[in-house]
Amino acid sequence: MKTLKLTFFCFAFLFAGISAVIADDLCVSPGGGGGCYSTITEAIAAASDGDRIIIEPQAGEVPYAENLEINNSLEFLSDVAETQFVIQGDITITPAAGRIVTFIGMKNNEGDLTATGNSPAGDRCQVNIMDCHFVNGSIGLNYNYFDVNIVSCVFDDGSILIRHGNIIGNDITTVNNAGYYGSPFWAYTAIQIRNDAVATEDTMLIAGNKITIDQNYPTQTRIGILTYYPGQYIQIENNLFRTNLSSGSTNVDYAVYLYFNKAGDGHNTIASNTVDFTVYDKLKIGFYITNTYAGSNTEVKNNLILSNNGVGIQGSGNSGPVSLSYNFMSSPLTIVDLVDNGTNNLTSNSTVNAEGVLQGGSDAIDAGAPGYDYYDLDLTRNDVGAYGGSFTLDNFFPMTGAARVFMVFAPRAATLGNTIKVNAESFDR
Repeated sequence: MKTLKLTFFCFAFLFAGISAVIADDLCVSPGGGGGCYSTITEAIAAASDGDRIIIEPQAGEVPYAENLEINNSLEFLSDVAETQFVIQGDITITPAAGRIVTFIGMKNNEGDLTATGNSPAGDRCQVNIMDCHFVNGSIGLNYNYFDVNIVSCVFDDGSILIRHGNIIGNDITTVNNAGYYGSPFWAYTAIQIRNDAVATEDTMLIAGNKITIDQNYPTQTRIGILTYYPGQYIQIENNLFRTNLSSGSTNVDYAVYLYFNKAGDGHNTIASNTVDFTVYDKLKIGFYITNTYAGSNTEVKNNLILSNNGVGIQGSGNSGPVSLSYNFMSSPLTIVDLVDNGTNNLTSNSTVNAEGVLQGGSDAIDAGAPGYDYYDLDLTRNDVGAYGGSFTLDNFFPMTGAARVFMVFAPRAATLGNTIKVNAESFDR
């Protein structure tokens, strides 16, 4: 009898607590004392490259009201398990080649995280934002030579703008005109990826996010995810797009807008996402793919798009191939200027609950691409949408207070007698 041999090589990258050099721990507590600093700014001034700054949360979530300017490789952590330290102010990073700045367990009541400018060429300046809560603020790192990882964060009223990195398992809501706004689209965006000075063969993973489009601005376009000349391949997978706006607004929206996808041997992918705009009748296009380069490849598959009007998926001016398969959408949504290979369903009866989960009787249940490498975790044919497949949104929510493995990369298929290599990325809260 043959048996399946499973040997797991699990490489966990713990951003907190691992350093190539001996580093110091500096503490911050209200009023100082006990060898601690009374402000985070004082601790930053005393710190050296690689140090950790461990911050005591103040009683009643009183914030440390400070603007932070960071000039070294530093980690910022809470000293109370499962409790975030609270600040109120802007955070500015001065980049350097190979610099690493990490925030874990921070709540910022009001303030943005930005940088002073481009990082020098060479090893990218890495910024890790994990298990953080931005009440009224955004991450704006639209600069060259940065590598930005934003994981398991909550944005009550904010947006993300980066050029290279990963955006995984976040809950992002944009309201009160929040979101990056500027040329050439003059649209408010929840997540925007711009072009870096150096293209790579990396794949930017935008996966497992809940994106709620709530900007209450009556005349401007709103976009969930916009990529503009990205220098990396883009994988947009298992995200949930929602809106709570009323039908009185006059503007139009896109869930995903891909502009000039990267060409090469890799793929750009929009897979297993759910767009639920049923409470709002101004969807223009669910997924808009335009001006792809010759030699680029874009796959759009296993997505669920629900709206009372608009276009489901549209292409325009593309030179590279765009393939559509097993996408389900409600009537009267359509496919425009792209080829329907016959597996797409334009009259789906599917409905979802407030969390985007398919409700009983939906024809998108067990209806995705039939290959077993797309199967749901219960080993049935995958459901169409954000809760289908091995990247199901259930992997990322709820956000727990324990140490977190936020992504596991493994082969989707196993062969008898072979070793399976698994790469896990994590951080310790």
